[in-house]
Amino acid sequence: MKQIFLSITLAMALIIGYLFISPDVPPILSKQVHAEEDLQVILNTEFKDISYKEIDGKNINLDIYTPTKQRYKKTPVVLFFHGGEWRYGDKEIPESFLPIVNTLRSEGIAVVSANYRLVDKSSSIKDSIDDCADAARWITKNYKEFGFDTENIGVLGVSSGAHLALLTAYNNENSSSNYRMLKDVDYNIKYVVSYSGPTDLTTLDNKEFKSALNTFASDLNSKESLEKLSPINYVSSSSPNTLIVHGEMDEVVPLSQGNALYKAGISKGCDFQLNVISGGNHALSNAKTFDLLSLANNTLDFMLYNIRNTY
Repeated sequence: MKQIFLSITLAMALIIGYLFISPDVPPILSKQVHAEEDLQVILNTEFKDISYKEIDGKNINLDIYTPTKQRYKKTPVVLFFHGGEWRYGDKEIPESFLPIVNTLRSEGIAVVSANYRLVDKSSSIKDSIDDCADAARWITKNYKEFGFDTENIGVLGVSSGAHLALLTAYNNENSSSNYRMLKDVDYNIKYVVSYSGPTDLTTLDNKEFKSALNTFASDLNSKESLEKLSPINYVSSSSPNTLIVHGEMDEVVPLSQGNALYKAGISKGCDFQLNVISGGNHALSNAKTFDLLSLANNTLDFMLYNIRNTY
């Protein structure tokens, strides 16, 4: 429910708040493809309510938080998807969640928080999935305007938002946009971070999530339909590096979901990491301070390793 989404958000804020202890490092300049382009890195700016697509006369918006320090010739991007059982939530970042944004910005990384259609009488989870992929396409298409590094796009999601982030990362090779303005745009995800994310909807034994999936989408009752919506079924040898964070005692999305994705990635020879939080619930709100500190450092190290490994 909404309370779960809020508690996860607050927990994430607490976790990433520890990242302020990371040491200052000198700038690293990009040597990637398109190095001949002289892109302007935009600093200390927030762009709010940018429409990245329009459906039935309604805009679907995203917010951009540019870096506060320049550490790269081009700006790496973290695309964030909120949680809320696919039915609730918004891109607006509450004050309690700002530590994650501020930390990444100080590391020279832009944060893009995108809305997507929520499951209701007129929209299904398939629409949510399409929107998240289109947000990545929009970033790729508009890279010159914002100085984005299209070879360094990562996605991070929480709970149901993690499910959408995983699908955005794993399914881009076989998908194309139905939205005419983004139809011919391809995108590449460098890495993905999943906090408490559902990975196999066919085995997700949770009444609240099942209700969210089926209340407005009766076509999702079949196993075949759920398989198509499960990130685990899109893991391949070319899947991007993945950090899976899961509470040991997650009562909403069981740890078995994270374990299954990890094993699937390892079996394909992928660089998948699993960080199990001892005794942690779905929101990680009951985790020990030491474990949260370790998780915070691991998350930032994972992101920075993947970004710098490009250069």
